[in-house]
Amino acid sequence: MEFFHNVWLFDCRKYMNFQKQIFFLITIIFIFQSSLFSKENYTLKDSIPLKDSTLQVSGKEVVITGDSKKKMGGLSSGKISFNPSAVSTLPSVMGNTDLLKLLELTPGVQNSGDANTNMYIRGGDQGQNLLLYNNVPLYTPGHLLGFFPLFNSDHISLLELHKTGINARYGGRLSSVIDVRTKSGLPEQVSVKGNVGLLSSQATLQLPVGEKFGLYLSGRKTYIELLMQPLLDATVNNNAKNRVENTDYNFYDTNITLIGELSQNNRIIIDAFFGEDNFNIADNNFLLNGLLKWENRSLSAQWDTRMGETQFSQQIYTSEYRNMLSSNQAEMKIDLTSKIQDVGYKNKFLFRLKNIFLETGLQYAFHQVTPQTYEMVNAGQRYNTSNPSTLNAHDAGLYMSSNVSFTSKLTAEMGLRYNLFIQDKSFNSINPRVALRYRLNETSVLRAAYSRQNQYLILLTPSSIGIPTDFWTTASKKIPPQSGDEFSAGYFQSFLNDAFDISAEIFYRNMNHVTEYSQNFITQQINSYTENVLNGTGKAYGLELIVKKNYDRFTGWVSYTLGRSEREFDGINEGRIFPAKFDRRHDLSFVSSYTLNNQWDVSVVYVYATGNAYTLPSSWYFINSAPVKEYGDYNAARMPNYNRMDLSVNYWCKKDNGINFSIYNVFMVNNPVYIFLNVEQDKETGNVKVAVKRKKLNTIIPSISWKFKF
Repeated sequence: MEFFHNVWLFDCRKYMNFQKQIFFLITIIFIFQSSLFSKENYTLKDSIPLKDSTLQVSGKEVVITGDSKKKMGGLSSGKISFNPSAVSTLPSVMGNTDLLKLLELTPGVQNSGDANTNMYIRGGDQGQNLLLYNNVPLYTPGHLLGFFPLFNSDHISLLELHKTGINARYGGRLSSVIDVRTKSGLPEQVSVKGNVGLLSSQATLQLPVGEKFGLYLSGRKTYIELLMQPLLDATVNNNAKNRVENTDYNFYDTNITLIGELSQNNRIIIDAFFGEDNFNIADNNFLLNGLLKWENRSLSAQWDTRMGETQFSQQIYTSEYRNMLSSNQAEMKIDLTSKIQDVGYKNKFLFRLKNIFLETGLQYAFHQVTPQTYEMVNAGQRYNTSNPSTLNAHDAGLYMSSNVSFTSKLTAEMGLRYNLFIQDKSFNSINPRVALRYRLNETSVLRAAYSRQNQYLILLTPSSIGIPTDFWTTASKKIPPQSGDEFSAGYFQSFLNDAFDISAEIFYRNMNHVTEYSQNFITQQINSYTENVLNGTGKAYGLELIVKKNYDRFTGWVSYTLGRSEREFDGINEGRIFPAKFDRRHDLSFVSSYTLNNQWDVSVVYVYATGNAYTLPSSWYFINSAPVKEYGDYNAARMPNYNRMDLSVNYWCKKDNGINFSIYNVFMVNNPVYIFLNVEQDKETGNVKVAVKRKKLNTIIPSISWKFKF
C-alpha cells in the first residue's frame, strides 16, 4: 500500500510559560507608541494621505486605487491591485469572477495545474504567501479543485498583491502578501446582487440599518454533483480516457460585514467568513478513495478613529483552518485531521513627523496548532494519536515604516520590523525593508527594492498531487524558522495618454531552512513527524514582463515570466541542486476583453506554461514477484507543458443584469492532474512493461449563469 504508509506520533513536549515575556514586550511597545504620539513630537499642516489605506472613517467608502477605469492597477509601485467592479467583464468561468485566479495570470504568479488551489509566487512555496482577509490571516488560498473562487467578489472592494517592496506592517511569510478587503462604506440603499448558474449560485445583500449602520451579507453554494456532473459524464467525459472517475464535490461559504459609523471620526467593522468543502473521490489506480473536507472560519472586530489629525486603528480577531481526510482501501482505513487556530490583536498609527509620513503598529497572535491527529487500521492493527499534540505559540511584532521624498523625483518607503516568536524556545529577528522610486519623467518610473523576511509557521506537504493533506506546524528546536532576502529592480512606462502600460522587473530571492517532507501521509513507526522534515536552502530568480491595454473597447494584458526556482538539501539528490516541483522556466498568460456594444462583451484567457517537475523511477525489477523501483535524479522529469483557453460571453439586458456563457478549457486539452506508472510483468517471458498513465478531472466545463442586481 504505497500511497498510504508511515504513521507518526507526536512527542508530548512540556509547554513553557512565556506570559511574562509577552506582557513585558507589549508594555514596552505601548510606551514606545505613546511617546511617538505626544503632541510635542509632531506637527500637521495637512491631512494625512490615505496611501495604502482605507481608513476613511466618515462619509461613504473611499478606496485609493489610482484610475478606477483600469482593470489592474499598482504596476508603477511594484504591486498589483484588482477592483472587482472594474474586472467584472473579464473571463468569469462558471459565472464567478475569481480575483485570486486573476492573480495567477500576472507575472511571477503561478498555480500547479488543474484541480489545485496552491499559488507559487516568485519561486516561493505555497505556504510562504500571507493571505489576509480584512487583515485576518487565512490558511488556504481557495476552494477545492481550484474552479471556484475563495471569495464572493461582490463582497470585496479591493485585492492587492505585494510581491516586492513589502511594507513593514506585513510579516510572517517569505514570499508575498495577498491583501483582500471587504466593503468598508455604508450602503446607500437596499440591493441584492449575484448570479444563478448550472454549477453554483451566489448572492450579496446590501442593507442600510438606520443612519449609522450598514450590513453586507453574501452566500454561495455549488450543486455541480446534482446537475452538471451527470451531464458531463454522459457526454464529453464519458469518452475521455484516463479521467479520474467517481468524483463528487460541493461547497458553501458565507460572508458577513457589519459597519457602524458611530461619529464623524469613529467607525467599527465586524466581519465574519465561513466556508466548507466536501470532496468524495475514488480512483483505484492511485488509491484515492474517500472523503476530503476543508473548512475556514474567521471573525474580527475593528475600530477606526481619528485623534486630532492622527489616524488610529485596532482589531481583534480569531481564525481557524481545518482539513480532514477519511479513506477506506482494502484492509486499510485512515482518518487524518489537522488544524490551526489564531486569536490575535493588531493596531496601527498613521501620522506625520515634520515632513515624514510615518506608520507604526503592534501585532500579536496566539497560535494553537495541531499538526495531525490520525487513526489508522491496517490488517487488523490499530494506530492512533491517543493524546494529540497541540503546539501553543506566541507571535508578536512591532514595526515602523515611513514615506520620504528626497527630491521631487526620488521617493522611498523604508521600514523596520521586529519579530518575537515563542514556542518551545524563543526566536527573534529584525527585518529591514526599503523600496526606492525614481520618476524619470511624467510617464516612466525606475524602482528598486530590498526586503528581509522571517517565517515561523511552516507548511509541510506530504503529497504532491494537490489534495488538502498539507498541515501547519511551528518553528521549534527541531524545525528552525525560515528566512529570506529578496532584491528586485524594475521599469514602468505608460504611453499613448495612459492607454498602454509596460512593466519589466528582475528579481533574486534566497531562502534558508526551507522544508521538504520525506514521507507521504503516515508511518507505522512510533516517532515524531519532525524526524521526517528536511531543511535546506533555496533560491529563485527571473524576469517578469507585462504589457497592458487600459481603455476603449479592447482591454487586457499579456504577461510573461522567465524564471527558475531551485532547492538544495543534504539528504536529497545526493546534495546536488534540483528544481522545485513548481519550477517553471516559461509562464505566459493572455487576458483580453472586447466590448461589442452595450449588450455584448467577449473575454478570452489563454495560459501556456512549462510543466511541473516530478521524480520518475529510472528502473524497475521484481523480487519475489513484487515490483521494486529505483529513482533517478530528484525532480528531473517534467509534466507535459500546460496550456488552456477559456471563453466567456456576457449578454447584458441592462446594467449589472445579464447572462454569462463560459467554457473552461475550450479546446479540451488533456492537462493531467497527476502522473503515475503502471507496471505489468509478462508471465511467459518475464519481461516488465512500464506504462506512463496520466489522470485528469474534466476535459471541458461549460457553464451558463444569470447575473442580476435589484
